[in-house]
Amino acid sequence: MYKAIFIDRDGTIAKDVRYCSRPEDFEFLPAVLEGLRLLAKTDYKLIVITNQSGIARGYFTEVTLGKIHEIMKRSITEKGGRIDAIYYCPHHPNDKCDCRKPQIGLFKTAARDWDINLTESYFIGDKYLDVKAANNCGCKAILIPSEYPELEEFHGHNGFDGKIDVVTPNFKSAALWIISDSIQKLKVTLVIPTKNEADNLPTFLDKIPKDFEVVLVDGNSSDNTIEVAKRLRPDVVILNQTGKGKGNGMRLAFCHATGDIIVTFDADGSFNIKELERFIEPLHNEYDLVKGSRFMTGGKTKDMPLIRRIGNWVLTVITNILFGSRYTDIAYGFHAFRKDKLEKLNLTSDGFEIDAELYCMALKNHLNVIEVASVENRRIFGVGKLRSMQDGFRILKTIIRVRFT
Repeated sequence: MYKAIFIDRDGTIAKDVRYCSRPEDFEFLPAVLEGLRLLAKTDYKLIVITNQSGIARGYFTEVTLGKIHEIMKRSITEKGGRIDAIYYCPHHPNDKCDCRKPQIGLFKTAARDWDINLTESYFIGDKYLDVKAANNCGCKAILIPSEYPELEEFHGHNGFDGKIDVVTPNFKSAALWIISDSIQKLKVTLVIPTKNEADNLPTFLDKIPKDFEVVLVDGNSSDNTIEVAKRLRPDVVILNQTGKGKGNGMRLAFCHATGDIIVTFDADGSFNIKELERFIEPLHNEYDLVKGSRFMTGGKTKDMPLIRRIGNWVLTVITNILFGSRYTDIAYGFHAFRKDKLEKLNLTSDGFEIDAELYCMALKNHLNVIEVASVENRRIFGVGKLRSMQDGFRILKTIIRVRFT
């Protein structure tokens, strides 16, 4: 299910001129466009919920209202923001409909149309009825009071008994509060492909933060990898791979991950748990994909023979030429991305070329990507399964396929 930020219109987005009946009377309040630009970078649906009884009163028509909303949406888009949908109640207060705030008919309709979880959503408004509507549908209530004396009325003779989660002076500060509040709730899933890694799991598995979901996808291990994983991490999610190859297993795990952020992590002990925050933090801001690099400043590898270094460099150069990118490492498997971008990535690879496909698909679909420095250590136990020549050619074919199909 999706989450939404519901937004009142008059008094919150636009100056409340009381029954705005002409497009030329519509005027944005200060800091609204900047706030919407910030919210547009989140994965929340941005939905306007507004009472428009001026239609029932005969002050303007639904056609006029549509023109006002088109001008509003166009202005927001031009400034880098977005509005995904607008729902309005055209009825008179005396009609006693279920869609006029603080009733929640419009919220229920939006939730059904967009598959929204109301209890994980927010509502920004400027009046008592907005806060009451938020409380009625289980959203968090953000109040931007038109006049601060309103706050005294809420807790005074009006007998307001609702809950205000935060009071902010303007729309931008409301947006920043929501972003900060939602960051704390982003769930992280760590995906670990394994095959006969029982000796390596004890070096890191019990050090993974307890609030992370851990999904281990096993490629038919002949040792006791699964038993060791369950002992070290009792809440681990075990997936038994039916196909073959790292990519096949990762794609299976991606589909079963429930986190907002997915991080891939090799089971051979070559990745450092302490680097996790460096990969996750940019995803809380404006980035969609964070990829590790062993060859940018601060990065290093202790487990790459010369022939593989040369091959990786050639493949990286080819990628940059074909996609106009500035990658420094195309064949490194340490990366993190927002799960809501998984559909755009449309991954199909079964082998080690899955990482290159992910990076190239991100470029092709104009995702916001950042590289971060990473140190790759040597495998601790066992023998690696990468085949330099065969997998190198598969990576090359994948790069070309993504670019030209």
